[in-house]
Amino acid sequence: GNAKDRQVFSVEERSRLLVYYTRFIHRLARDLKLRQRVIATASVYLQRFYVKNNLLHFDPRLIAPCMVYLAVKVEECHVNSRTLLSNLRRIDPGYPYEIKDLLEAEFFILEELDCKLVVFHPYRSLQQYLSDAGFPELLKTAWFLVNDSYQTDMHLTYPPYLIGLACIYMAAAVHEKDMKQWFSELISVDMKEISDIIEEMIDFYNVCRRIDERELELLNQRLIAEITTSQTMSARAIEASRTSEMTPTQTFSIFH
Repeated sequence: GNAKDRQVFSVEERSRLLVYYTRFIHRLARDLKLRQRVIATASVYLQRFYVKNNLLHFDPRLIAPCMVYLAVKVEECHVNSRTLLSNLRRIDPGYPYEIKDLLEAEFFILEELDCKLVVFHPYRSLQQYLSDAGFPELLKTAWFLVNDSYQTDMHLTYPPYLIGLACIYMAAAVHEKDMKQWFSELISVDMKEISDIIEEMIDFYNVCRRIDERELELLNQRLIAEITTSQTMSARAIEASRTSEMTPTQTFSIFH
């Protein structure tokens, strides 16, 4: 669980921090010239990981890039660890981790994700649905809406095709296209679920309007300060007990 986070951050603050690191994934992947599917897959990994883990225990500055590294492999792209680290240090000259930390974290993340790495996305269904409906001109807007949906945790709750349909519905509303008849003819589609997804998306956009990048950056600085304090305390405790309890081969983990 994430009880430790809730002692320090409100539910909304924690959600904003996940938005911050989803956007970090997007920036890193774009710098590496990776496809949107890699960004989407890495974003889902991030949400899955932090459903049951604390930001304070597992530094997202390390975890988020590892999600990109894993997604690159799953989506059959190619980025080596040195290139990844080089880009991380271009974004953040004070980036505190090394390649060995990234590789150590990767194995831990694989265990936490139960090695379930295949993620299905709405992108293909978007094209199929809009072609069938006769509204291919809505693809660009619906595609952007799907991209934004990865800043929420809805991909842990709803199947991709429903998220795709909800984004099509929103795109039709934006462009004032009447698709009610087409939606009414869909078989085995729960319009209540589509409505729930749309509501979540609207809530997300409302939250985004209330915050700016500076606020997110300040919130992230608070997180980093808390992590640094916790790591320092853990390191001191281990150092104090090392002479009496620890063997020379034991080392302080990046996870604490």
